Amino acid sequence: MGESRAPRGAEWADVGDALHGLANVMSVRSHYAEGHPAIARADAAAASGFSRLLDRVPEIVLALLDGEFVVSERPLPELRARLTTLAEAMTRHELECIVFQRGITPAECALLGRTLNLPTVSDPAKLREETQTGLAHVLLRFAELKSSAEANRQGARAEYFVPEVGLVLHDAARAIAAEKMIDRTGVRAIARRLVDACNARVFALEPRAYAVGVGDEASHATNVALMTAAMTLEAGYSEHVCVEAASAALLHDVGQFFLPQRIRGIPEPLIAEPDKARFRDHSTIGALALLAAGAPPLWVATALDHHRGVDGGGYPALESKSVPHEIVRMISLASFVDRRRTLVNGLGDEPDEALRRAIALEDRYFGRTTVRVFVRALGVYPPGTFVELSNRELAIVVNANPGDPLRPQVRPLFGDDAGRRIDLKALNAVEDRHVHSIARAVAPPLVVREPDVVPAIVEPDPPPVATPSTPAPRFSDRPRTLPPRTLPPRSIPPIPREDHEETAAAPASLPPDAIPALKMAPAELLALDLDPRAGFILSFIDGATSIEMIYDLCGLPRDDAARLLADLVARGVVAIT
Repeated sequence: MGESRAPRGAEWADVGDALHGLANVMSVRSHYAEGHPAIARADAAAASGFSRLLDRVPEIVLALLDGEFVVSERPLPELRARLTTLAEAMTRHELECIVFQRGITPAECALLGRTLNLPTVSDPAKLREETQTGLAHVLLRFAELKSSAEANRQGARAEYFVPEVGLVLHDAARAIAAEKMIDRTGVRAIARRLVDACNARVFALEPRAYAVGVGDEASHATNVALMTAAMTLEAGYSEHVCVEAASAALLHDVGQFFLPQRIRGIPEPLIAEPDKARFRDHSTIGALALLAAGAPPLWVATALDHHRGVDGGGYPALESKSVPHEIVRMISLASFVDRRRTLVNGLGDEPDEALRRAIALEDRYFGRTTVRVFVRALGVYPPGTFVELSNRELAIVVNANPGDPLRPQVRPLFGDDAGRRIDLKALNAVEDRHVHSIARAVAPPLVVREPDVVPAIVEPDPPPVATPSTPAPRFSDRPRTLPPRTLPPRSIPPIPREDHEETAAAPASLPPDAIPALKMAPAELLALDLDPRAGFILSFIDGATSIEMIYDLCGLPRDDAARLLADLVARGVVAIT
C-alpha cells in the first residue's frame, strides 16, 4: 500500500467533499439514463476531487460502523446526513469498508457508482469480487471491523449523542404540551444506542460547564443515561431492562422544561431561597406530565423519585416512606455525580471528590449497593474525564477497570503516545511498579458547548402585579391528580437552527505553526461574554498546542475556528507566540 497517514487539519473538509462527490455520482445515475452528459460530468468531478485529496493523503479508508461513518479511524457522524445515499448502498451490499488510493479515474468512479446503485443482491461477496476485478485503485473489501472495533471506535464520545438526545427531549416536551402521547419508540431507540455504546465500552461523558443563557439539558440527560446504562449492565440486568432504565434516565428531568423561565436550567445551589420550593416542584410536574403522556411506570417513578432517598427523605415529600426502586436510585446517583462534576463559576468537584460525597450520602439517598455498582461500572474516573498522568502528560480516560477503579485505560492527548490506549495497570517488571498513574483530574477551562435544541416550553414569568391578590398556590399545594388539560400551553417555539454558517468573510489566516497562549486568568475569562464556541476553543489552548493542531482537534469548520481564534487574539484573551 505504500505510504499511509490519516488526514489532518483542513484535509478533513476535503475528505467530506470527495466522498460527497461519490454520492453525487450515485444520485445523478438515479436521475439520468446511462451515457447522459450529466453522468460523465459527475464522474469526472468525483475523480478530480479524489485526485486532489489523494495527492496529499495516499489512502483514505471509509468504514460504516454501526450506521456511522468512520474515516481513517476517526468517527465523523456529521457525514451521515450528507452521505445518506452512500450509507444506504453500503448497508444494502454489506460493504463495511472502501479503501481509496492514488490514481482513481473517472471510469473507476463510474464503475463504483454503478455498483453501489445496484439493488439488493443475494450474494454480496460475489458482487464485491466481480467489482474488484474492474477497479485498480478503489479497493472494495469486507473488513472485519468488529474484531478491531476498539481501534476504530476509540474516538467515540458521548457528545455525538447529544444532538439526538436533544431532539428526543424536544419531541417529548412538545407532545406533553400538546396533550399527546410521547414517542416511546423514539426514546427507546436512542436509549438502545446508549446501552450498546456502554456494552462495547466505547463511551465517554460530556464535560459540562454552566453558562448563563446556555442550556445543556441534553448533555446532562446523555451523561445520566450513559452512567445508568453502564450500572445496569454491571448489575446484570437484561438488555431490555437496561434500555428501559436508560430511557427513564433520558426523561428524568423533563419537569424542568415546565418551570418558570427565571429558574429553568439553573443549578440548584444558585437558585434564590424563595424560588427553591418552586424549583423542587419539577419532580412532581415531570411525573404527572409523563403519566398523562402515556409513559411506562418506570419512567414516571424516575421523574418523581430521583430526588428521594432510601430513608424516605428528599423531595417531593410523600406520605409513604417507601424506598425508591433500585434502578431509580442508580439514576439518582448518576444525576448527582454529573451535577457535582459540572463547572459552576469555574469550580466543580473532581471525580474522586464527587464519589466521596456520594459515599457520604449512601445510607440516606443511594444505598451502599448502588454506589458499589457505580464504582465497578465507571471507576473513580469515569470515561471522558481529563487527567494529568504521573509523567505530566494530559490524557482522557477511555475505559474503566473493574478490578482497580483508580487505574483505568487512558489515551494521551499529546506527545509520542497521543491517540494510543494505555492501561494504567501495566507494571514495570524491572522496578516492580506501575509505569503510569493518575496524578489528578483536570477540568478543561470553559468547556461550554453549543446550546441544546430543547426549546422553552412555557412563556417567561409575567411581570409582577402592582397590587397582588391572594398568592397562587404552588404546584406542590395543588391536588396530586392534575388533569391533562392543566399542563402547560401548547404553543411551542420553533426548533433552533444551527448557526455555524456565518456570512462574514474569514479572517486573515493565523500562522498554523504558532503556539497560542492564554493572557487572562480564569476569573477574568469568566467575566467575559464569550461565544460558547470560543470557550470551547479556549479549552485546547495550553501553551504547547499549535494552531494547526487546535483546528484538527476541535472538530469545528476550519473557517469558524480561525474566526473565533482571531477574535480571541483581537480581544486580548489569547497571545500568539
